[in-house]
Amino acid sequence: SSFIPKEFLPLNHRPGIFYLLEELIRLQVQGRIVYVYNPYYEPFYKWVEELIVNKRIFEYNKLIKKIDSDIEFLLDKLPFSIEFIPEDGPYSDLSSIITCKEYIHNDNNYIIYADNVYINESPLKDLMEVAESESCLVGKQIDKIEDSRLYGVVKMSKNSGAKTCDVLMLKEKPSHQELQTMMNENNFIDFAFNQSRFKLTQHFIDNINLKECMYNNEPKLSVAIDNY
Repeated sequence: SSFIPKEFLPLNHRPGIFYLLEELIRLQVQGRIVYVYNPYYEPFYKWVEELIVNKRIFEYNKLIKKIDSDIEFLLDKLPFSIEFIPEDGPYSDLSSIITCKEYIHNDNNYIIYADNVYINESPLKDLMEVAESESCLVGKQIDKIEDSRLYGVVKMSKNSGAKTCDVLMLKEKPSHQELQTMMNENNFIDFAFNQSRFKLTQHFIDNINLKECMYNNEPKLSVAIDNY
């Protein structure tokens, strides 16, 4: 919105970002979390940094006019450090990764976007079981074609029920008609919706060319994956 980034919009009376933090805590993630934000929200993130990094929970309780003991407990359990950095344009999911490039020194780089929130589930767990030299994403079997305008669509190799398979194509938010045509020409089970959870190797990130990854005048990670 004009006033608050989507990852802080309320879900069941809590900011969505806290569900992402819970997902990481359940996996006992160690190390550093780099949170990239659009500088348009700079004043807002100064407050967020006070809340999450400096754990000034009383400021949050004052804002919502009640004591949220669950969030206070969550912040006390964080097993990792969080650093907030402003995105270096052109402000897209792909440029946010480029902004983090100086922090990337190995092949274990996990990218989470707030488009999908999982309660009591940990899709990152599957990514962490993938071989270190592989880039990977989480996909979910398509149940409603009508959702195609909300997700990127992954075409997979014949999986025969396997937990992992090769990505043959990733198309950014096709129309219902486009998706239906693709599925008619192939096998229904060979398609999945991208779930905004990625494991990217250093080789993948080093080879990103923003100019070759454009979709609607915006550099997109889905196009970079499809090109790769």
